[in-house]
Amino acid sequence: MGDPRWRINLSVPLVLEYEQTLKCVCTGHGLTGSDVDDLTSFLCANATLRPILFLWPPFLPDPKDDFVLKLTVESWADFLLTFNTRDFAGADRFGVGVILPREFLAIIGRRHDSQCDSSRRDVPPDSGVSRANKSPSSESRRRP
Repeated sequence: MGDPRWRINLSVPLVLEYEQTLKCVCTGHGLTGSDVDDLTSFLCANATLRPILFLWPPFLPDPKDDFVLKLTVESWADFLLTFNTRDFAGADRFGVGVILPREFLAIIGRRHDSQCDSSRRDVPPDSGVSRANKSPSSESRRRP
């Protein structure tokens, strides 16, 4: 957070899933319910909250993952970060790259290095990870 090259996008269903999962898995293992509430509040206060105003039929093998893909598409995000890349097969149809968190960190690192070293020109300066400065009308994103 605080890096203009990327941003967190959340929707109500994703926040509720995070909260439920954290309370189920982490409570009693170092986190209290109050800790989870604090973390959830922090994420909501620092993320871009996105309403999902369109419907489409289930697209992914697990329909429970569709709301994450919808959020990614609605956010005009370049990447969806997940440890379960196979669950999002076909997301490239929407112009979304599905990558592992370590791949994202490598991309951020490469872009940071290229911006800090004026002799390197392998990454254009406007190739930010987030589409924060691009308008949806200039994109070729498709919805089903």
